Amino acid sequence: MKYRVIVLLLGALVCAGAPAQTFIDLKGNWKGVWDIDGTTTLRFYLKITKSGTVYSGTMDDLDEGYNNMPAVGVTTSFPSVQFDFSNYGFVYQGNLNSNFTQITGTWSDGPDT
Repeated sequence: MKYRVIVLLLGALVCAGAPAQTFIDLKGNWKGVWDIDGTTTLRFYLKITKSGTVYSGTMDDLDEGYNNMPAVGVTTSFPSVQFDFSNYGFVYQGNLNSNFTQITGTWSDGPDT
């Protein structure tokens, strides 16, 4: 099952003083809204870290109170990005915009949907 498109917006990193066009890294804090069915939305917060070339991350569900839900994996192949939360039953597949400030994509059920 695919869910409606959501948009993730880059948080504090863009405000750190570097011009947007020099920002080429996914790490940081991303806020988003998950549009479940056109009438129900959930706010969430992704915290993406990077060690060497490997990304990892956790998610907070701001409306239901779940915190630090670990991702199985975070993968990128610009402009594509995937947040794998198959340990919770869903995966996010999206694309970064050219300014590296927004990701637009969809949530899907399971790791291979």
